[in-house]
Amino acid sequence: MENSSEFNEILLSVGFVGMTLIIIGFFLWKYPPKKVNHLYGYRTRSSMKSQERWDHAQAFSAREMIKQGVLLVFLGGVLMLFRDLTLLVSITIFMILLLGSFLVVIARTERSLKDKFK
Repeated sequence: MENSSEFNEILLSVGFVGMTLIIIGFFLWKYPPKKVNHLYGYRTRSSMKSQERWDHAQAFSAREMIKQGVLLVFLGGVLMLFRDLTLLVSITIFMILLLGSFLVVIARTERSLKDKFK
């Protein structure tokens, strides 16, 4: 049987990604990019249409990143209880949670932009 500590390290990564999202979200919330740019911040075609849209997207997406980060930290802690998962299952769970959290941030921010700027 494979070493179960490997699986725990993979599942522990969920919490590390969550902490990273919290830190990045906090940084973007406190120090948002002031002007529309192609380098830093929440950059989509929709968010870059005007300065007002840009400012809204930066604040909204930063809060969403923090929320998703907190959720991932919590889920990472819960997942650490499951020690007998196979490597494939652990990696699959990690990828689903990672991609899912990013998709949630994007979907909610884009919906907020659409609702606010009809």
